[in-house]
Amino acid sequence: MPYKSLELSVIPYNEMWIDCVNNNLMGILMANNSSYQALPCSINMNYSLTFPQEAYFNPEMPRSSKLEKGVFVPNLTYEVPSMDMWLAKTNINLTLTTIDPFEMIYDELLKGNYLFVDLDRFYFPGGVDYQKNHNLHPSFIYGFDCLTENYLLIEDCVQPGKFEPYQLHKKELEISFIAAQTSEKSEVISYTLLPEAKMDYRLDLDKVISNLKNMLSNDKSPLNQMETNGVSLWSIKGISCLKLFSKYMDIIFPQIRKWDQKHLIALTLPSQMQKRNLRLLTFLEEMGAINSMYKILLEQEYISLNESWEKYRHKIYKYIVTRKEFPEISESNNYFKNVKNELYDMANNEERVTKFLLDILS
Repeated sequence: MPYKSLELSVIPYNEMWIDCVNNNLMGILMANNSSYQALPCSINMNYSLTFPQEAYFNPEMPRSSKLEKGVFVPNLTYEVPSMDMWLAKTNINLTLTTIDPFEMIYDELLKGNYLFVDLDRFYFPGGVDYQKNHNLHPSFIYGFDCLTENYLLIEDCVQPGKFEPYQLHKKELEISFIAAQTSEKSEVISYTLLPEAKMDYRLDLDKVISNLKNMLSNDKSPLNQMETNGVSLWSIKGISCLKLFSKYMDIIFPQIRKWDQKHLIALTLPSQMQKRNLRLLTFLEEMGAINSMYKILLEQEYISLNESWEKYRHKIYKYIVTRKEFPEISESNNYFKNVKNELYDMANNEERVTKFLLDILS
């Protein structure tokens, strides 16, 4: 059959890094209806920390692999709203012996369906894993160029955490597809844009208020696991967990033996959330939930918070980069003396601004 070029509507969504599926699903909705620019403001975000009993940090207490792996470093967690009312999900069952991957992908695109296909990034030219690491990944495919025989993808394989258009040749996709099929977890999922997606999205104010309350809570609950030395582990949520972490960061950071990609991405998330909050203010003003005076005041606060988190991120990056060349840095508590106080003050400021916005909306 004669093939033609196909390209479905999507925009790379990079305002916040969530994951490779949800970022692209929001990119689909935003490309088809600009009102979905407000959708990320409904995401329930909160600081989260897995932490041991404070006695764990006594000098005589033996350390564990969790400390070395960076388990006790704070992160931002997400509760992404369901998008089922706008996008219909279908799991495609296939085996290498019964279907041609090219025909399957092309037929789905021809139907107007977007695809997530598990592929091995070992075969993605220009990517960080190319010819280095076998990395099974749900690759997002939205088109095909019949002249170059390239598939059109949105990928963060070149710069992890940043989604951008990426083209993968038919032969390389087929090789990476076959490699991925050796895994039992491999799957192909299509998404169909539903008629409801054409209706304008409206920000849910109750969800915004609930998220602000969660961030101000000090939710502490025991985990059903313990350290090898018998110390209990806790899950702590809310801005306040940053203050607890700041108290021991000079012990925790030097003990981390390897910084992986999830740690580096985690350092960017607080700044991304402040930028998300700046956009939130615009939507709140448009719906009459805040007036222009409060919007201006809060904008200044969130801009300041964003700048503080950026400075913090760069200081930790500098520490990670230089510790190999200058081992004495990794063993020195003095490096974190000022950073500890800065993080504690940032947490206090974020609590104050969050409470201010909550009081306005309540």
